[in-house]
Amino acid sequence: MENNFIRDNKPSRVRAMYLAPLDAIWPPLALIALAASIGLISAALGIMSLVILAATGIAILIGDCFGRSKDYANARRKFVEARDHDEKIEVIRRFRRAWCARVACSAAWRREYADLEMSENFVDNAYFKMGYRWWHYFPDSTFTKNSPFLKPAFWIHLFTGKMKRDSVEQPKPGIEPAE
Repeated sequence: MENNFIRDNKPSRVRAMYLAPLDAIWPPLALIALAASIGLISAALGIMSLVILAATGIAILIGDCFGRSKDYANARRKFVEARDHDEKIEVIRRFRRAWCARVACSAAWRREYADLEMSENFVDNAYFKMGYRWWHYFPDSTFTKNSPFLKPAFWIHLFTGKMKRDSVEQPKPGIEPAE
């Protein structure tokens, strides 16, 4: 049994093969550590309201870890099912709305294409071309009246990883679809 990525011992391939699932969930894991630190310091200082807020944050972030793991698995599956370059770009577009989803999609790409001669940063470059930069942490439309935090679909996706079905545009009556 031959295993090419170990023979060439390229660190990025080994990282992609074994650590990609952790790459997908590191943002909420880092925030869990931050919330736990705040909670412990607040408990030591006797500020119980901050302890309760930190515990609530930790509970939400644990759910977020589960959701990001599902995003990672969904993105991997979609990349495997994609038949051409355009379908791969469509997978990337599907995960663009939130930073955590973009991180999960990028990790899935690195995992699926680690041993091929494809760009390791292909997904990150695609998001850059879509206008997303490193400081875009909040989901799209966060600070508007259409904030995703106010919608049940966001919270369902957060804890279950289930995405709302993509709406298929129906042709208007009397207009034949292009072939």
